[in-house]
Amino acid sequence: MTRKDIGVVGLVMVGLIAGMFWPARGQDLTTDLALLLRGTVPRVTTDVNGATTFAVTPRFPWAYVLLTCEGAETIDTITGGRQGLVLYLEHTDTDCTLNDDETPTATDAIDLTGAATDVGAAAKMIMLLYNGTSWYELSESDN
Repeated sequence: MTRKDIGVVGLVMVGLIAGMFWPARGQDLTTDLALLLRGTVPRVTTDVNGATTFAVTPRFPWAYVLLTCEGAETIDTITGGRQGLVLYLEHTDTDCTLNDDETPTATDAIDLTGAATDVGAAAKMIMLLYNGTSWYELSESDN
């Protein structure tokens, strides 16, 4: 196999991977691929105001969300996940609380470890995994 053959095989693999991670049409795949190859994780700000849920729209097998709340909000569910998605949540304040559903009964419910709820704090990070039905906490950090 020549270097040219290896390059072609590599491009085919990138195309296959792109098809798995970017199913939506009309997205800028060139930009997404450049971000993925650089190891850059785009951060999206999500503002919760008077709701018990928010939606994620991941373009990669992970999503990085900067979470803000307008007032004291209790979040019970996160919609828009797909099986295997890892969600990195960064709290910006103490207004957002993630509500723990210990044995998830609702679709898109959050199952946290330890405490019954996760009260936000500035720069607090929490990592969740979506199993196709519910979110499960992988780790958290009080920074």
